[in-house]
Amino acid sequence: MVLAPEPAAAKGALQCLQRRTTRSVRPSFTPNSSLLVTEISLITPPVGLNGYVFSTVLPEVSTTTIFRGMLPFITVDILRLALFVAVPWISLVLPQLFYG
Repeated sequence: MVLAPEPAAAKGALQCLQRRTTRSVRPSFTPNSSLLVTEISLITPPVGLNGYVFSTVLPEVSTTTIFRGMLPFITVDILRLALFVAVPWISLVLPQLFYG
């Protein structure tokens, strides 16, 4: 059984998007920050799916060693997310410079 989306929910989402654009936050910032948060969640424990995939592929290396090796990447990703939240125009201007 497939459920159709509620018209009220779609209307509420549209109103929320309109409110965000009037507060000088562009809607393209939200997908950029969501992508960064998803990337961080895939490499940080306890969910860290990528770390567990590596531990399955490399059974001779302990999971602790794998997550310690991921620590610099986690740190850089968190700093990058903080920079994008503090200065959101960076995540909006750079794609425009590269893709026109």
